Amino acid sequence: MHRATDAAGSRPARPGSSRAAEEIHARSLAEKPDRTCHGYGKNIESFSAQERQETLEYWTDERLRRAKPVESPTAPAETPRRIHEEKESGQGSTDASAPPAEEAEAISTENPEKVDPNVRPFWNCGKFFLTQVNPAGGTQDYQGSAAFVGDPKVVMTAGHCASAGTSGRINTKFLFIRSAWSSIFGWVGQKISFSHCAVPDEWSVNGNYAYDYAFLQAHERSEAGWLGLDCRPQNSGIPSISVGYPQNYGNANDMYAVRGTADYDIEGIDRMPQNPFSHGCSGGPWIIYWSNQYAPDNNRAISLNSFGVAGYPGVWGPRFDGRTFDLFRATRDYQPPSAGDLHSAAGG
Repeated sequence: MHRATDAAGSRPARPGSSRAAEEIHARSLAEKPDRTCHGYGKNIESFSAQERQETLEYWTDERLRRAKPVESPTAPAETPRRIHEEKESGQGSTDASAPPAEEAEAISTENPEKVDPNVRPFWNCGKFFLTQVNPAGGTQDYQGSAAFVGDPKVVMTAGHCASAGTSGRINTKFLFIRSAWSSIFGWVGQKISFSHCAVPDEWSVNGNYAYDYAFLQAHERSEAGWLGLDCRPQNSGIPSISVGYPQNYGNANDMYAVRGTADYDIEGIDRMPQNPFSHGCSGGPWIIYWSNQYAPDNNRAISLNSFGVAGYPGVWGPRFDGRTFDLFRATRDYQPPSAGDLHSAAGG
């Protein structure tokens, strides 16, 4: 809805629009009836101030360096057919897009290119760190990819970065480093902790790749805006770029982008056959209309790096729809209970 906050903390109006118009638009969105997550459930977890502080203290430079790239799942060849059979008929909200704040120099080739994480839209993306509790005991630290989308306090990543899938458990110690780049001093960028995480049950319980996404409410605002979130069905077939920190390019130490097309593959998922990214790219966005110039329709996330299929080139990602937008909105609007709410109940 808005452009990035500048260094002085002011929020400039979108070119060609007045601040009054921006405020009216924001108010109209806020007053729409809540239709959160119709048609499917969500697995949620909230984090206290103490937990956020413990997370920030946990992620020392050494732990950040030693975190393993999240493995990109390799699904069996029959997976697309199973997804088609399991996809639900409801489409959730019809309000299926949220505008970007800022708008990258064009990726001139379909070969992956190292990109500058300090220019738009790449400065909305970054590294996502997490700790996974193993079923047999013990923990493992991982690193993946993520991005601010739709709002300066909402981060999107892959569902398998937030939850192992079919376990029903949400991972712990989430940390996002926006515009992350590796230096001799460790990872540099804006560190973001989280207040809340939401994952569709279809992923965290059923392991359905059509729902392999998660949204997290950030405790800190993005200092460089956010990508738009576009969940409309007509986005398949539009040229896009995939962004992430893949292990097979730069050893997961640099941000890369590759140009391709998010083509319709099967119900609920799209395929980018030109995308060669491997482990560590999980959660990185697929962006249409990428540009280093601001415009309301530029730089919109339509999917993300999710999984591969045995025997086929490319990367698959969930096709965002109204239910995706519902989960985003529920995460954006989440309000933690007050201390009074925890210890009182209204009479009947």
